[in-house]
Amino acid sequence: MIYLLFGQQSVMLERRLKYILNENIKNLDDFNFVKINAKETSAQDIVYESSLLPIGYDKKAVVVYNPYFLSTEKEKVKFDVEQDLDELVKYIENPCETTDLFFMANYPKVNERSVIFKKIKEHGTVIELKDLTREEWPEFVRKYFSKFAIKIDADANQELVERVENDLNKFTNEAEKLAL
Repeated sequence: MIYLLFGQQSVMLERRLKYILNENIKNLDDFNFVKINAKETSAQDIVYESSLLPIGYDKKAVVVYNPYFLSTEKEKVKFDVEQDLDELVKYIENPCETTDLFFMANYPKVNERSVIFKKIKEHGTVIELKDLTREEWPEFVRKYFSKFAIKIDADANQELVERVENDLNKFTNEAEKLAL
């Protein structure tokens, strides 16, 4: 299965990835889990790694971070000339059944006109993780702390929401300190 997860909050992306991995692949280790940085790895190598069968497992996961070819921003990568994105498109059209391929796009938007996006949408799953709205933050904070059996009063909740400025990474860091 092919997945595209995108959004600005890396914490949300990682949590959703972890959730999907736990649902699809029970035991992850070096033999069935591969992380790739698309800015440092060619599309051909992504396809090659995704095509390899898992050793000793039924399934494996290949997670591609920084898929700049899905970004709306034009970004130059040193080996961009050597890229064969057509090979990646062909793989997306006919993926290996034993591999779950994840594209982790930490971008506010992706290029929905790109061939790769269209093929992922056609043959896989596209998940947009939107930022929390100002109205959603207080409830999110309350639920987060309730997981640790901590009650937070309305004033403290509001103060925390204002200080983290809609940044989930910042919130997670501050909340961990407060939970101690």
